[in-house]
Amino acid sequence: MALSKLEDLPAGTDTAVSGYYKIVNINPNPNPAIWTVGIRPPAVKAVSSMYTVNIKDAVDGMWDACRAAGISIADERDDFIKGNVKARERMIAQYTVAGARNMLVVGTDQAAEAVVGFFTKYGDGAADLTPLYGLPKRRVRDIGRHLGIPENVIEKVPTADLEEDKPLIPDEVALGVRYAVVDDYLEGGDVDPADEATILGWHRRTGHKRALPVTPAGWEASRGA
Repeated sequence: MALSKLEDLPAGTDTAVSGYYKIVNINPNPNPAIWTVGIRPPAVKAVSSMYTVNIKDAVDGMWDACRAAGISIADERDDFIKGNVKARERMIAQYTVAGARNMLVVGTDQAAEAVVGFFTKYGDGAADLTPLYGLPKRRVRDIGRHLGIPENVIEKVPTADLEEDKPLIPDEVALGVRYAVVDDYLEGGDVDPADEATILGWHRRTGHKRALPVTPAGWEASRGA
């Protein structure tokens, strides 16, 4: 696959902006089973290497193996859990390419996603560098415009697109709150109490995603021992 520019990749704002760093990054292909890896040297706006990695067999193999082992998954959780398997298989592919090319993996999570925990633990939440950390979504868009990323990429509707039963469901629909409101909250702006409750609810439920693994010493310290 040959692409002349990084922004030609089928990516959203966060991936496109992160892509202006020297990275290994995997971006969704129109076929959800295919993930395209783009590698770019520093200070060059062209993609120098492209790889297409089909993770479908790996995802299905892991899923079938777990089922065969007798693991029972409730129907209402089935698609959600398998979606997380997809995100983690993508990260396996990213680190495989990074290891082969002696490179680092750059994460695309920004502050709005981080505060509500809208990422997969050890999936897209795993990376060596997170250049967008601390930036509200609107600031990432501002940087994208400064870098000359096309407006259709900057304004692309964010979607994780991991669940087969709900394809292309927008992040904001899944969260129940708009990123603009989350940005307002992060920046100290006025937020409707219902939206604030939604944001804080997500933050509480996803705290484990933002924390390091618990150690015996850490557990004792948390109990005041």
